[in-house]
Amino acid sequence: MNKITKLLRIMIIFSLAALLLVACNKDNNGNKVKDPDLSIITTDLIIDDNNQLTGYNKDSTVIVLPDNVTSIAEGLFRASKITHFVGNGLTQIDPDMFFECSQLYLVRAKNAVSIGNNAFSGCLPLEIIDLPKISFIGEKAFFNCNLSVIDFEFAVEVKNQAFASNTNLTTANLPNVEDETFGAAVFANCKKLSSVKLPKLTIIPNSTFSGCVALQSFDFASIIDIGPNSFNRTALVTLSLPNIKTVGNYAFSDSKLNSVSLPNLTSIGKSAFSGCASLTSVNLPKLITVSSELFKGCVSLTSISLPDTTKIMDKAFQQTSLSEFDFTNIIEIGADAFNSTKLVSVNAPLLTTIDNSVFQNCSQLTTINLPLVTSVKMQAFSNCGVLKDISIPNLTSTGIAAFEYCISLESINFPKLNSLGDSTFANCTNLSDADLTALKSIGSMAFLNCTALESFDFKGVTEIKASSFSGSGLKSATLNVVTVSASAFADCSNLQSISLPLATEVLDNAFINCVNLTVVDAPNLVKAGNFVFSRCLSLQTVSLPKLTTVGTNLFEYCSKLNNVDLESLTKLNDYMFYFCTNLNSFSFDKITDNVSGYARGEFAFANSGMISADFSNSSMTEIPFGFFSSSKLASVNFGGKIKTLGGQAFVNCRGLTAINLTGVTTLGSRNSGNVFAGCTGVSTIIIPTTIVRMYGNSQFGGWRNTQIIFVRFNQANIPANWSDWLTNCNAVVTYGYAGN
Repeated sequence: MNKITKLLRIMIIFSLAALLLVACNKDNNGNKVKDPDLSIITTDLIIDDNNQLTGYNKDSTVIVLPDNVTSIAEGLFRASKITHFVGNGLTQIDPDMFFECSQLYLVRAKNAVSIGNNAFSGCLPLEIIDLPKISFIGEKAFFNCNLSVIDFEFAVEVKNQAFASNTNLTTANLPNVEDETFGAAVFANCKKLSSVKLPKLTIIPNSTFSGCVALQSFDFASIIDIGPNSFNRTALVTLSLPNIKTVGNYAFSDSKLNSVSLPNLTSIGKSAFSGCASLTSVNLPKLITVSSELFKGCVSLTSISLPDTTKIMDKAFQQTSLSEFDFTNIIEIGADAFNSTKLVSVNAPLLTTIDNSVFQNCSQLTTINLPLVTSVKMQAFSNCGVLKDISIPNLTSTGIAAFEYCISLESINFPKLNSLGDSTFANCTNLSDADLTALKSIGSMAFLNCTALESFDFKGVTEIKASSFSGSGLKSATLNVVTVSASAFADCSNLQSISLPLATEVLDNAFINCVNLTVVDAPNLVKAGNFVFSRCLSLQTVSLPKLTTVGTNLFEYCSKLNNVDLESLTKLNDYMFYFCTNLNSFSFDKITDNVSGYARGEFAFANSGMISADFSNSSMTEIPFGFFSSSKLASVNFGGKIKTLGGQAFVNCRGLTAINLTGVTTLGSRNSGNVFAGCTGVSTIIIPTTIVRMYGNSQFGGWRNTQIIFVRFNQANIPANWSDWLTNCNAVVTYGYAGN
């Protein structure tokens, strides 16, 4: 024992860069300089009555204390310039005593028994330490130093991170350190550490060797417990631990392991082997539960045997190369557990639920057998690109995007499914056969872009949510729903007919861009939203006898529409028949003004095929803004009830030949004129004395000198802004035309 306690030697070997910082050992040319004489007591020391050093000459780099000095004032040497220190009267090295002493080379304290926290932290040049009686090393005592060899031949207590971040440390020998005296992260981030001896340890504390990227081997013979992060980011290659029973979180994560055998292991923490890119072989015969992310990112792992395992937690095998797995005894699988693996088949006879994203991105999965499964959750099989046929006989519900982007999927058989989640089969472009006989509710985008799906049995379906069949290949549909949701059949380019015997409401964009739709049967439809039939290019005839409320752009760009039966409709909406170039007539007899906001029927017949318009039996008093602009209108009868012609109402109606404004009082609206601008086909127009207001200017802009404007009031009584009405107009104006 005397030999053990004689001497503590910590050999320190520095990198070239570190050596260059030691001014006391090298001259300006890099030549070795003789060490100072450490037998000479330093002068200019201030020592109080309690034998405490309280001050010194700050220019001194070598400090040799008399033996009667037993303590040093707190912070006296912190971040100082001293290079050599001798204090043989000290019994302890206080916390932070030499913290960040960037030039400290030698320390000698032959009677010190303890080193406090951070005592030498950041002392990069430290090369010689003579502390033969030390039995206690505090937290971060040598943190971020450049020690190369640590050799303790006697019992010593080592606290957390005591030697952490010693980037030049290669060897550590602590033969008498025991579990109770060894802290966490002692050697963390010692990047060159390759040789370690800790024969009495049975427990490896948290983060002990974390970041020791050169550590390739370790004697685990006596180890029974491995703490969290203890060997993560090390170079360990083989792990065969017959005595290990517990392994903590991230214990070996991101290490170089290629094989693992833990025959008696019963408990393992989260991500213990995650990111082990070289791991190919695993033996865990007694493991019941595979923890979360246990093998996540082990890209070389192709197969594994877990005969006693019944539960697999979240992301356990995510991003591995597993091509096969025995699911026979598995009763529970967590979210993303097999996400992005290479599984070919799944046969899980005991599973009842497939959790979120469990088999997502399994690009080689071809067959599944799930006889007891009742629920498939969000994205469970999404992007399984080669999966062709699915039969889950007891399935009752699906989560969002459960089978989204299964681009090879051709047929499905879910006879008990009553509720289809949002985007369940979205972008399954080869799906052509769907056996869903018990289905009642179809979620949003459930069959989005299922271009091969030409038919579907809607018999029991009572709810269809937004975009449910948008972009699908359906050719016809008969729906027993009261409400058709927004965009439900949008972009169904093959859809030819739709029957809605019970529907009272169709929401926005329901059939937009159904370019081949020719038949719409909706006898009870009362309300239609915005853009419902917009761009239905093949639609010719529409009969909606109960329709009373319409949104904007209802039939815009229905270029073949020529027959419209809307006998209950009393109010038009904006852009309703915009660019309906084949619609040449419409009955205004039941139409009244709509003055709610901007939904007034503006541009309702703009760019349409309307040839004539008769308002004599209508209750309308205003032609809304842009109402007939750029249409084919040839004649219009205002009938005496129309009082206001909105701005641009007839702009560019070049087919008009004669206009009589009898009864009209106002031209223009919203400070916009141009009511008849561009109507170059008009030969005569009669402006009665009833007109009292004009908004904007250029009411007749672009008219030629071959056109005549008859103004019934005398020239002397014309409104003050009459000249503005005629801006850009070359027509002949005649005043005082006979008549009223």
